[in-house]
Amino acid sequence: MVRRLLDTTARELAGYGRAEKLAAIRGSEGRTVAAEVMAPVMAAVYDVSNPELAAGMGADIVVLNLLDVREPVVFAVDAAPKDVVREVKRLTGRIVAVNLEPVDPEAPRVTDDDFGPGEKAGRLATPENIAALAALGADAVVLTGNPGMGVTNASLTRAVAAARDAAGDDLIVMAGKMHAGGSASEAGAGIVDAAAVEGFVAAGADVVLVPAPGTVPGCHEAQVRE
Repeated sequence: MVRRLLDTTARELAGYGRAEKLAAIRGSEGRTVAAEVMAPVMAAVYDVSNPELAAGMGADIVVLNLLDVREPVVFAVDAAPKDVVREVKRLTGRIVAVNLEPVDPEAPRVTDDDFGPGEKAGRLATPENIAALAALGADAVVLTGNPGMGVTNASLTRAVAAARDAAGDDLIVMAGKMHAGGSASEAGAGIVDAAAVEGFVAAGADVVLVPAPGTVPGCHEAQVRE
């Protein structure tokens, strides 16, 4: 029997598959909290990792941003690369998701930030990286875009289908943007619309990301409600 994520123990959660995790989230009726932490960034509290800190402050889902799935490292998590995501899960007792970015090289970009340090190849939403992420033991993949990277709704839709093919039922697939992700053509009110959401769902997304109303220009409550 699945319990609400709000009430689920770490031991119970460890035994849940994709369907049970989604049911536990759904049963919490919108009260789950996801916290995004940057994997390579120095720990805020000495040798306590930032994922542990986020979990300690009440996060139900921990999202690792800027994780290179080819050479995975999370600051202050002492584990071999192949075990680092599983160790984050053990330390936090939470659902652990990882951002991957379906960059569209043809998309016009607002800026050239190339957000985050170092090589980006291990952060891209390729079938190989998605399969590698599943092998690392992540619960979910978040298909989205960091500032300046050039991620579009079309590239997100393609990545959702690729993720479902590459990972099957091993990963929860989340998709969407909290800001333009560097796309010049999809800023403000163009970040998301009904057609984009329908495309994500049809391609196999389990969860759709949208900006919170008022957090970016042009994204308002009525739009998010729709």
